[in-house]
Amino acid sequence: MRELNIDFLEKYKSIDLFVRDAFGTEDGITEYIRRMEQEQWRGPKYIRYWDTDYRSLKHMRWVRNKLAHEVGYDSDICEASDFEWLKAFGKRLYDGTDPLALLRKLEIKVRQKRAEALKRNKAAGRKEPAAKTSEKKETVRKAPNTGSGSAVASRSGTLQTKTANDKKAREPQREELTSWQKFKKFFADL
Repeated sequence: MRELNIDFLEKYKSIDLFVRDAFGTEDGITEYIRRMEQEQWRGPKYIRYWDTDYRSLKHMRWVRNKLAHEVGYDSDICEASDFEWLKAFGKRLYDGTDPLALLRKLEIKVRQKRAEALKRNKAAGRKEPAAKTSEKKETVRKAPNTGSGSAVASRSGTLQTKTANDKKAREPQREELTSWQKFKKFFADL
């Protein structure tokens, strides 16, 4: 038991040091757990075994704290399966296949898909979503009372009469989605 406990603590320290360096913090595995908690709203939806890893990490931290502060090296609190899981998790960290790394890779993939879709829209001549810019506005003048239309000065300076129905006929029908619906729809297409 003593050797297993010492091996467990050594492995825990090496993983903790790696996470400290990766995140630039002093907390290590505690910081990793904290970041998993911050991503709890989406992590389990998109990353397989997110919850299992989260619970196991909390258990490993508990075992480490018990060994370091309460029971000592001669206790039987650490099991061989704990040490094996910790070794496997450390390998996944080094390989970049741990839960937070997978979530980060997914975010990058989402951004790339959005950029590709934007390029396709531009190439097809579709309008981009309106950005807040300070473009020169065209002047609007009232037309002589000729019905429900209004006169708009075009860039060439001539007056053009437009009705509300003309505008609606030219614009494609768009389905208005909330940002959450867009997010869900995007991941459903993956």
